[in-house]
Amino acid sequence: MEIKGRCGPVTDPAEKARALQALVEKHQPEGGFQRIEPALPHYAKALAHVGVYRLRCDSWTGKMKFGQNEPEKLRRLFVVKLRERGGPHDEATARAIEATLAG
Repeated sequence: MEIKGRCGPVTDPAEKARALQALVEKHQPEGGFQRIEPALPHYAKALAHVGVYRLRCDSWTGKMKFGQNEPEKLRRLFVVKLRERGGPHDEATARAIEATLAG
């Protein structure tokens, strides 16, 4: 994926805290951590010294692979498993893979 845009530092401690909190929640969904709050003394000092950057995306491009380098037998299995899973984009992905199959 290629993203074009502008990148710059975040200086507001509350905004830094929100961004870092989101990362913690993503990577430790089971919890067990103290919420990142800029008013807490041990976080205030850390937030002052950590770099957080904001990327404002103007455009992006990307490409997807649907296993086209995999053997046909395996791609057929992908289709079956995607349909079994039934996620929001799984049917469209299954159809895209099917379009690469012979017959």
